This record gives sequence, structure tokens and C-alpha cells, in this order.
Amino acid sequence: STLGATRIERNFGDGSPLFITTDTLTPVSHTYQTPGNYQVVVNMTNGCSDTSATVDITVFPPVEAAFSVSPIYCMGDTVRPVNQTGSATTYEWFWGDGRVSSGATPVHVFSTSGTYVIILRASRVGASGSVCIDTAVRTCIILQKPDVTLQSNAAGLHCAPFTLTASAPGKINEQVSWLVLDAAVSAKPILVS
Repeated sequence: STLGATRIERNFGDGSPLFITTDTLTPVSHTYQTPGNYQVVVNMTNGCSDTSATVDITVFPPVEAAFSVSPIYCMGDTVRPVNQTGSATTYEWFWGDGRVSSGATPVHVFSTSGTYVIILRASRVGASGSVCIDTAVRTCIILQKPDVTLQSNAAGLHCAPFTLTASAPGKINEQVSWLVLDAAVSAKPILVS
């Protein structure tokens, strides 16, 4: 605000029309649509004298946080999001399990199954200390690994012909595939689904 001015002209330096007012107490705001360096000029007059003030402003391009991640993993797998963020200098990763990482290319291992919301907070700090921030959000599902218990009648020594009986107890919705190696039949394992 200024005291004694009866007319104030503000040139925001971006080609927008002059903002002219006689109100010296109300703050004025202006939105810059394009990144760049601008010189703001404020001309004040009261009919007998003129005064000008200038200030240089730098408007940075926006940070655009973006990443991709596979939608499904198993417990114990390493989650490696692909960071696609433009023009950021710092990164914070909130994994949805209470843990946080930093850096452009983090990795994470979830210890329990469930659905997790991963949040990337990307920012850039300007020379003046100003901060531009954006966030991106993705969801991934961590599945519990299936029970790999095997029950069979293979214990002990057996004479030919021997019929193997095997099962995978605890199977609920998992698909089970068996690899059977019988050197008398084939040199390669046989896949039985």
C-alpha cells in the first residue's frame, strides 16, 4: 500500500492490460499463465508528483508429478515405480504402509498383503526459496504368496511300477502347476496343470 497516491498503475510485465486503481489499501493479485521472468512496474501519482517502483519476478514452469507402477505384486516382491515427473528436484514417496522414501527412483518391499495407495510428492525449489509442488497417486495390490506345502506318498523306497500321488493342501484360488521329472520318460521336466 502507499500513502498519498491518488492513482496507481500496475504493469505486470506479461502483456496483460494495465491495472489502474485509486484504492491504495487493498492488496492486488495477478496470475501469470506462462513461466518466465517479468518486471512489475507500479506508477503512483497524486497530481503533484510521480513515483515508480519495480520488482523482478521469476515464474517457474509447473512441476508435473507422474509415475507408473504395476498394479499387482506378491508379498516380498520389490516394487519399482517408474518416475515420469518433469522439472522436479526433490521427490517424496508415501507407500501407504507408514513408510516414506526419497529420491527419483526408489524401491520398496511391502511386508503384508493388502491394497496400498502410493503417493509421489514432487517439488522444485527456486533460487528465491519458492517451492512448486505436485502429487501423483497410484494404487497397487500386494497378494499373499500361496502356501507351497506338498503332500505325497513319495517317502521311502519304491519298486516299479510306482504311482505318485501328490497334493497341495491349502490351495484356495491359486493355480497349481506340477513339474515332474522322470528320466525314463523324458530328459526334460513335464508340466502338469
